[in-house]
Amino acid sequence: MNEHASIDIQTGQLWAETTAWLAGHSLQIILGFAAGAVIVAVLLGVKWVGVRICGTDPNHVHWRTVLGRMLAGTRLWFMIAFAARLVAGYAGAPLSVANTIEVIFVVAATLQVALWARELILGVVERRAGGVEESSSLGSAVGIIRLLVTIAIFAIAVVVVLDNLGVNVTGLIAGLL
Repeated sequence: MNEHASIDIQTGQLWAETTAWLAGHSLQIILGFAAGAVIVAVLLGVKWVGVRICGTDPNHVHWRTVLGRMLAGTRLWFMIAFAARLVAGYAGAPLSVANTIEVIFVVAATLQVALWARELILGVVERRAGGVEESSSLGSAVGIIRLLVTIAIFAIAVVVVLDNLGVNVTGLIAGLL
């Protein structure tokens, strides 16, 4: 059996299990969607609070501003993946659907944590730098630090995603060192 036929069989199985699940668990799914909408609304509220915190003190880097930027950086795709993971467990999703949602959640959560970590680290760096101007040499150094932190954080995130998806990353990590 070639690889294309195997993918077609898996896709057909996923579709059949999903439609059977939708037909047999409609009440749990409706309640799950309602719960998911509430979860996304709460997370959007948290993001709104973060945006408001950032707007109160745009020129000074205080800890509340760093926290506000982290919260404001929460992405909608993470909120939806988070809600879908919680709802899939509640609504008794078939294994293939639950596994698909789990993979999407792992990727979304890892990237979201990387974004939060980046904002936290850059907030600490900017706080220590004390609001330097971009034209100064210290401002240029902060710009280089921003770039290096971003590359390092997302390289780690890619390795974590690949590891969670079952890829053997030992050789990749050895190559990076």
